[in-house]
Amino acid sequence: MAPTRFRRGSLGGRRLVQSPSEHLDTWLTEMEKAPCGLVEAVVEWCDEQRERLDMHSIEIRQIGPTSGRLKNSITLELISSERLVAVTIWESGESEVITARIGSADDPSVSLAQLRTVNDVAELLTRVAMTMSEDEV
Repeated sequence: MAPTRFRRGSLGGRRLVQSPSEHLDTWLTEMEKAPCGLVEAVVEWCDEQRERLDMHSIEIRQIGPTSGRLKNSITLELISSERLVAVTIWESGESEVITARIGSADDPSVSLAQLRTVNDVAELLTRVAMTMSEDEV
């Protein structure tokens, strides 16, 4: 364990300052307590929408969820005849959407967002699916 460091505080005494490893341990403990459920929301959305996506000729692949990592995540790959989209969502709320047109030499587009609620997750995934459904019409 790292040695404890002290600094002069405004109370005239000394105040305890956490070492970086203690600070990380505290942060990790707090993150474990937080009932975010964003990764679980992706799994539920996928289960609920799989049949609808099949009807629109959109294949869906679920990669993960990961567990036991500093930042657990899940990735969904949505594949249509026109487009490939990979959506990665981390339990911390970060998300990345990579979109590529099949048969195009253009670079894929990448968008990042911070999701705060399970509703944000559902809205993002539904928006992606709707865009892909439009390709199939």
